[in-house]
Amino acid sequence: MKKILVIFYCFFLFTNFSIADTSFDTRGKPGAVKSKKIKKSSRFNINKQMLNTNYQNEIVSAQLFNKKIIEKDEKNQTRGLLGGGDRSSEIYKNYSPSIALIMSKEGDKWYDGTGSLIDKCGLILTNWHVVENADKVNIIFKPKAGVELKDAPYYNAKVLSSNKNLDLALLQISNPPKNLKIIPVGTSKFANVGSKVHAIGHPNGLYWSYTQGYISQVRKKFKWKYEGSKHTADVIQTQTPINPGNSGGPLFDDNGKMVGVNSFGDTDGQNLNFAIAIDHVKKILKPCQKSKVSKPNVVQKKDKYIEHDHNKNGVIDTWYYDSDNNGKIDTAYVDDDENGEIEAVLIDDNENGKWDYSYFDDKEKNLSTIYFDTDEDGKIDKIGIDYGIDGTIDKWEKV
Repeated sequence: MKKILVIFYCFFLFTNFSIADTSFDTRGKPGAVKSKKIKKSSRFNINKQMLNTNYQNEIVSAQLFNKKIIEKDEKNQTRGLLGGGDRSSEIYKNYSPSIALIMSKEGDKWYDGTGSLIDKCGLILTNWHVVENADKVNIIFKPKAGVELKDAPYYNAKVLSSNKNLDLALLQISNPPKNLKIIPVGTSKFANVGSKVHAIGHPNGLYWSYTQGYISQVRKKFKWKYEGSKHTADVIQTQTPINPGNSGGPLFDDNGKMVGVNSFGDTDGQNLNFAIAIDHVKKILKPCQKSKVSKPNVVQKKDKYIEHDHNKNGVIDTWYYDSDNNGKIDTAYVDDDENGEIEAVLIDDNENGKWDYSYFDDKEKNLSTIYFDTDEDGKIDKIGIDYGIDGTIDKWEKV
């Protein structure tokens, strides 16, 4: 690895890569949308300076789907899973790290919404209207103490399935943090009027906020409208505050199980907020998709390349290559451990003599690490992780 970084910074072949602005895109029109002033709780305008970063590549998901995602809790609701007493702080402590901030870009505006990690393979439950127009979606989990949001890792996500009528969608990311607890999906069967409920989300840009309230009513086949769309579903009416940015977030019962997906509020009255009953989620569940593992790049004998012994030990370890045959070196292949296999590839995308980015494959862990020097100053600016070595960046890290 040290050899690769030395080559990466080598003056006479230091290449440069211009990262395309593949900014992510999500759904829905901002603001209240309905004939009767129903407001989507979803999307709040994000401060552009906070997210002044380029993103690229949609993910190809990995791992298997947990078929037991919907729990059948036949226990008495009042007994609870978290013990007696006030469970508010324990619910927040246990599950707020697993609440996703869903970031989206529509045109030149940024929006956010909320999602819930419901399976270890990276399934995130949210509202359809949070991602309805999305070309790209990005996810952030709650940063550790002392880490600013702009410095937290970003995960590229894709819409795995959705149901417009129910206003529900299922997203997927690859390799979510292993230390996160899966949010337990319960049943709306025990969503009784008067029962206490809890919500976590991102209202008006106040990220990972907690609120609690009570179930006002459970309404079967409730109808509502957003601008340009009509919906029907069983909903849980609650006076638990729901604001823009809360859409797609979990509504917990007092046992710490998810009984609803916070979705919209009615601005004609106070404390009229609604969550889609969790039992509808079964209609959009799909298995996580496996990644296709691509073979690493290799130098073919027929290719024209320049051999180089970087450490001058008598073993060829680097090959410089002109991929478009225009007389300019744009690629370098590196055999870092000199075992006859290529471990890294360096790219000079604009052929100006400076490396823009480099791929380093770790076959044992089945991942690639991509180092970017976006301003060509000889220093790595950011790092991308490609799980499965399939050519798509699944996670971004700040240097």
